[in-house]
Amino acid sequence: MIGAATADAMAADMAEALGTPPRRCAALLRLADVAPAPVDWLWPGRIPRGMVTFVDGDPAAGKTTIALDLAARVSTGAAWPCGAAGGEPGAVLYLTAEDALAQTIRPRLDAAGADCARVYTLDAEAHGGVTMQDADILADALERTGAVLLVVDPLTAYLGAGVDMHRGEQTRPVLRRIGALAERHGCAVVIVRHLRKSGTDRALYRGLGSVDLAGVARSVLLAGVDPSDADQRALAHIKLSVGPHAPTLGYAIESVRVPLSDGRCADVGRVRWTGPSDLTADALLAAAPDADQRSELAEAVDWLRERLAEGQAVSRAVEREAGGAGISARTLRRARSVLGVQSRRTGLPGRRGGGEWVMALPGCAVADADEETGVIA
Repeated sequence: MIGAATADAMAADMAEALGTPPRRCAALLRLADVAPAPVDWLWPGRIPRGMVTFVDGDPAAGKTTIALDLAARVSTGAAWPCGAAGGEPGAVLYLTAEDALAQTIRPRLDAAGADCARVYTLDAEAHGGVTMQDADILADALERTGAVLLVVDPLTAYLGAGVDMHRGEQTRPVLRRIGALAERHGCAVVIVRHLRKSGTDRALYRGLGSVDLAGVARSVLLAGVDPSDADQRALAHIKLSVGPHAPTLGYAIESVRVPLSDGRCADVGRVRWTGPSDLTADALLAAAPDADQRSELAEAVDWLRERLAEGQAVSRAVEREAGGAGISARTLRRARSVLGVQSRRTGLPGRRGGGEWVMALPGCAVADADEETGVIA
């Protein structure tokens, strides 16, 4: 058998002798020489390893809370919500751009029962602005941690500068690069993605950005609110390219108290899985009214109420998400006024540039920062 490199060299020699442009030769791979292999699953039937999975949903669905639940289960080897046995405890690389690590991510991981010694993120000071285009940094992080799960939360923050998420020719190379990284390292990639505002599209086309994004993903899951019970939610398959759709699972977001570093406690949300559900992805999306049928302010009020349903959130993250949902800064301010949203700066009082502005609904206290530690209650 003559390899492509040898054939190219022979063709170049002949072209030079005849005075014609060289012709490139194809490198062929016979499928009989490719051994068939089973899919390697992280979460059996839902999240394959070595591939990209999307978790889509509106703010009220608790997508980040689900992602943290997945990270916690991987870190401890706990069983999956469907009852499937967990694997060996593994490392997780969690990229987050919208939640404070100390005030949101760590408490929620604790609430989910994670082994935080196995959960890593990139140092924002050392790697400010890292995106999915920085394959060398991500590859190094995966190699050093041995992570079996990479979470990207959310997609919009990690596509990178100059990438229009609505243009397939720009998003495909980024997602394929991440897919290749996942395959090379044998890890599952879970990307959290918001939904479009329109309620008229099929579930497959409701994810924010180009439909090509869903084309690159091997699995797409939808987190949504049960249309018959606002306190119940469900996780349904929109797409699975490597097997049949898994049954829909119900869940709720419950509040639990976790200890903080200064001895106080905080109320944070975690997922409580409630078992099989009859809801489909299209049924979950059909429950939401069409944005065109509602006033701009009413839509913003509902959006903000749902976004803060799980507790306080970093203000700049909420403002960024609102912009992505088509809500102007002025309308968001009006919605905050209607709901009576509270806001306060965390961190050391008087320290220039310290802490973050956070906001919360009335009744969910936004505590002052501790004078010594800057940790909120």
